[in-house]
Amino acid sequence: MRLNAKEMGRLAQGFKDVKGSNTIFFIPRNKIPKNKKPVYMKINCNYRLEKQDPYRIRITVGGNQIIFKEDKSSPTCDIVTIKMHWNSVNSTPNAKYATLDVKDFYLQNDLEEYEYMFFYA
Repeated sequence: MRLNAKEMGRLAQGFKDVKGSNTIFFIPRNKIPKNKKPVYMKINCNYRLEKQDPYRIRITVGGNQIIFKEDKSSPTCDIVTIKMHWNSVNSTPNAKYATLDVKDFYLQNDLEEYEYMFFYA
């Protein structure tokens, strides 16, 4: 339960020592505009021993349900492109390589209108 509070605090306005991002705001159901269709929320739990905080909670929303005019996808490379890239790095003498994990990739993007999701407690 503490992990879920920590994740919600991070997404909302904070919780104890967790800094909030103001990504979500809690409102009563009757405050959802009539022209908006709320989507479902899914809580994903995982244990990742290699992480600083191994107990992981991630909240996702039903992206297939969101009615949004713009592109909602984030294109990635296919496996052939990645293998060619890695082979190029491996075959280059004295090459150096780094990877990056983009935390909170979609959070805090400015939207023209609020979007809504259900959170059942």
